[in-house]
Amino acid sequence: MAVTTFLSGRIKVLHLILFVLVIFSLAPIAFVGWQLISINTETLQGKEKNYQVQSVRNKARQIELYVQGYIAQVNSYARAFEITGNLMQATSPAGQENLARTLEDDSNLLALAVAPSQNLNNYSVVTNSNKIIPEEVREALSEASSATSKGKSYLGAPRILQTYREPALVVAQPVKNKDQIEGIVLAVVSLQKVFSLVAQKGNLDEWKLLHGENTIFFVVDGEGSVVAHPDEQLAFKKQDARYMKVVRDWLDSNQYVAATSTFPLARNGEKLNLLGSYATAQLNSEQRLGVVGLVNEEAAYLSAKTMRWRTIMISLGAAIAAIIAGFFFARGFSKPIEKLTENARAIAKGEYTRRIELETTNREISELALDFNLMGAEIQKHIHEIKASSEKNRRLFLGSVKSLAAAIDGKDPYTRGHSERVMVYSQTIAELMGLPPDEVEKIRVSALLHDVGKIGIEDRILRKPAALTNQEFEIMKNHPRIGGLIMSENPEMAEYIPGMSMHHETMDGTGYPLGLKGDEIPMMARIVSVADCFDAMTTNRPYQRAMTFEAAIDRVNTFVGSRYDEDVVKALEKAIHSKRIKPDRRVNNVPDPEPAPAEESVAAAAGQDK
Repeated sequence: MAVTTFLSGRIKVLHLILFVLVIFSLAPIAFVGWQLISINTETLQGKEKNYQVQSVRNKARQIELYVQGYIAQVNSYARAFEITGNLMQATSPAGQENLARTLEDDSNLLALAVAPSQNLNNYSVVTNSNKIIPEEVREALSEASSATSKGKSYLGAPRILQTYREPALVVAQPVKNKDQIEGIVLAVVSLQKVFSLVAQKGNLDEWKLLHGENTIFFVVDGEGSVVAHPDEQLAFKKQDARYMKVVRDWLDSNQYVAATSTFPLARNGEKLNLLGSYATAQLNSEQRLGVVGLVNEEAAYLSAKTMRWRTIMISLGAAIAAIIAGFFFARGFSKPIEKLTENARAIAKGEYTRRIELETTNREISELALDFNLMGAEIQKHIHEIKASSEKNRRLFLGSVKSLAAAIDGKDPYTRGHSERVMVYSQTIAELMGLPPDEVEKIRVSALLHDVGKIGIEDRILRKPAALTNQEFEIMKNHPRIGGLIMSENPEMAEYIPGMSMHHETMDGTGYPLGLKGDEIPMMARIVSVADCFDAMTTNRPYQRAMTFEAAIDRVNTFVGSRYDEDVVKALEKAIHSKRIKPDRRVNNVPDPEPAPAEESVAAAAGQDK
């Protein structure tokens, strides 16, 4: 009876039109809008969480590499004393001078001390007097002596040097003579450089920072106490941070993990919902630090919230316009409805460029189509914004990669800027070879990271102002393997590893580390190999003077087929002749190198490249 009443009389047509409009117009629009809201909200939130985790993981890794580098450095000093057996000479004027030179070469070393185990008071020490006082060095020696007297290495907990408020830690190694402990080598290392990557220097209020849009990062020790923070007072008094759930989660994890979660934080009657992330910096087998990132959850998900309300309002506006138009244009409405439904479903499937095109003189129907197209344009705009956000994350990733490459190049004044030039050369070669854009991008990143393995090579080898000995060269040959191992810890970096670990392979199979030849060598590695060698030949190095571009390309051509891929070399030659690659007067404006045998010069450029 109710259905009959609904369909009877003149009102029946109007209601039927409204019903049809709701089913074929409003429902698809609402469905598409809701699906887009759900999918895009989850996507944006997932990307934000991944970004937060990646950020703390990268910072934790930087701290690990920094501290482990100094542990290895102090260990090398101790082993040197064991080999030479001249520990007591360190207390002589000449020994003091050697220690002072070591300190001058590394501004992060605040103090370097050598002491015999029988008399710790008779120690030789050099210090950075602007940052540490002798009393603090004596305390460090006393602190480390217990462990080193038992033949164990010592790594102190991060601390704030009270005199100058410098964050630092103590690294010590015993010096042995057979089974006897002869003495101790100790270094006080500044953490200011690596902590500045985590917490910017300044006395900034934590609660105010959490109200902002940016992520704040801080570092806690194994007890949950703050050791680095934008709010310096928290680090100076080693504030217990276990009142934060994210810090407790990290302490409970008790393993090398990185994770993110949301939790509330209340202070002075005010409550904030925070998105927290953490990662572990494993300094050695016994000591770890936690890198924690916090961001206001509302600020982190602001883009998702804005997108949701815009989509709702656009969908609602389009639906209202469609219903109003139905009152006045009943007879000609079936076809626009069909087109509206068709395009709405197309957009739901991802065809965001679809638009309605109607051949009609009816103004209202045209306006309905226009409103729907506006909605589609807005949806397309939001999709573009999501892609832009993804591109931003990609640029942040590349920025981190460039910073890492610059840090590695910076260890040797002869190779400063080397990685970026190799990146430019490799990208240009790949483009001229007609490789797909995504492959060009992989080659670009791999080239930038090709020398990351040198972080595991001793500074004395990297900075040696002369050609390497055979033994040193064998050590240097490990850097492609080390680079591959470092990046293999992150599955997302797998696609960049071939250019890093195989760029010293040669076409005839005499390269390293695997001895691959011909087609066994990935194209990525062949391109990076040529670009790497070309830059080494055209910049000043300890073992040769820079060559002109013309001389360098002629030299490279003599090794086509034996060392280098012919197509890659042709692309490099084309890039030079077409001015796609130009000399940089800051590094390339030098005369041709003095005559040298071709094999020796290219071997130096391709193999001993630092």
